[in-house]
Amino acid sequence: MRRSLQIISLLLRLGVMVGAQRLLCWVGFPLFRPENPSSSAPYLLRTTLEKLGGAFMKLGQLLAMRPDILADEYITELSYLLDRVPEFPSSVARELIETELGKPMETLFEVFHEKPLAAGSMAQVHKAKLKTGEWVAVKVQRPGIQDAVEGDIRLIRWLAILLDGSGIFRRVTIKPIIDDFIAWTRDELDFLQEATYAHRLRDKAVKHPQMAIPQIYWNYTTSRVLTLEFFDGIWLSTILNDLDERGMEARFDFAKQGIDLSLVATNLFYNALFQVFEDGLFHADQHSGNLILLPEHVIGYVDFGIIGEIGKDLLSAELGILDQLQREDLDGFFRALLRVLEPPPETMDLKAFENEVKQNVRSWRNAFYNPRSTLAARSGAAMITRNVLAARKYGLKFAEIAIRYYRVLTMVEMIVLRLDPTFDMQGELRECIIQIRLRTLLKETTPARAFENQLNNLFLLRSLPEVLTGASEQFRRDREIVFSAVSNFKHRLASSLKMLYRLLILAILVSPFINHNLAWFVLQFHRIHWSDKPIIVTSLIVLVIILIRSVRHLDSTSVLQRTVTRRQRH
Repeated sequence: MRRSLQIISLLLRLGVMVGAQRLLCWVGFPLFRPENPSSSAPYLLRTTLEKLGGAFMKLGQLLAMRPDILADEYITELSYLLDRVPEFPSSVARELIETELGKPMETLFEVFHEKPLAAGSMAQVHKAKLKTGEWVAVKVQRPGIQDAVEGDIRLIRWLAILLDGSGIFRRVTIKPIIDDFIAWTRDELDFLQEATYAHRLRDKAVKHPQMAIPQIYWNYTTSRVLTLEFFDGIWLSTILNDLDERGMEARFDFAKQGIDLSLVATNLFYNALFQVFEDGLFHADQHSGNLILLPEHVIGYVDFGIIGEIGKDLLSAELGILDQLQREDLDGFFRALLRVLEPPPETMDLKAFENEVKQNVRSWRNAFYNPRSTLAARSGAAMITRNVLAARKYGLKFAEIAIRYYRVLTMVEMIVLRLDPTFDMQGELRECIIQIRLRTLLKETTPARAFENQLNNLFLLRSLPEVLTGASEQFRRDREIVFSAVSNFKHRLASSLKMLYRLLILAILVSPFINHNLAWFVLQFHRIHWSDKPIIVTSLIVLVIILIRSVRHLDSTSVLQRTVTRRQRH
């Protein structure tokens, strides 16, 4: 009850202050104009969410990813949300760890630092050393947070109903967004879910040498305690703050330490695109506080509470958007953009929407090539935001996962441009897309995948005679009157299909040797790893057996049809 009163009190205070501020500005009192950023409505919203903490902090982080709901100044302000609350006693953390893991601390850890590395509204993190010698980060859930979050969720649901009823956001319905937020927040309270996300990302990161995902220590992990590999590096937030404060002096210092900020920016940019377009699974909260610079300019990732998983259709459409963007093809860009939007209403002025989208791209492109433009103007975030707002104006909606992906690109791009203001976004985007397409092509054309596709094709063709025979028999039963006229047609059709079927099988069998010379295949066979040879030989034997049985089946079908025809004539 006390928590609910605190929330209602702070929200009412926020509403009154913002309302009074707008009213006084409207009636023309310059004394009360919000020239000081600390008195602006976005700032007041951010500080209120920070005071509320808990689920409201997470709600603010979600809203920072939704330019289709909030104006740009709110998105920018909410991106600075700081989840910093007083740490809870280490004795409480120790007790919870022992309860969850079922062992005393002395048998679990060689060293356990009492002072937490960081403390948030959901959990705090301690550095520790396992008995086996590995340094780890132990994330411990804040006591009582689950009950507090559930209480916040009930109030947030009530607020969503009020906002939808008021029509403040016009074409946007808040309830589905809140439902997604609730599911995400509950997942984040389950550390086993976060560990699973991290484990999946780590499996995919193996093929990306400039990307590091911490190892999960499952024997030391429960739903309320998460133990993972400790990364010893420099936080990107520290680097960016130093650049903001000391400028070129900080750049010279980093260069003396052997840190190439341009290479850091390139690795971060490529990692983000590889996660989305090659892996289909990406870290969806890539702000500088979740990124660590490791030796050899490797980028380390932490905090896996927000993950995005993109389907093949949407992935192909989004890759098409980037492809057309780097080609500077506005027509192609607009067609690709339509693929990621819900079908437009019949009454919509599609041409007007197209003109607005193309103008947004032109404005961004002109700013990008203008050396005097600000980082904000050169960032694709401005163009993405304008296009999302244009879609909202015309009653179009993006998928939730697309909005999450756009937010990642926005965050990464802004960090990249702060690290290296001369970063060639167009050129690097072009190079990255080429690498992604080549890797995808190589993955799809491996010998194992080729044989699998050939087998699937053969099994599909194997069922073709049964399907045709069943259809013809059904036709005969339904059309007895015309049987004698149709039987001759079936005989000729079966003969033609048999020849066509043999030609198809022959084409499938020789296709690998058309693409990859037969002589090369024979010469290279002895170089194939011994574990792959049985698979290849077995596949060839299966293909030959299917061919023989299929031809016999067609022969028997033709004989049966001829016999039926003779009996019908007699």
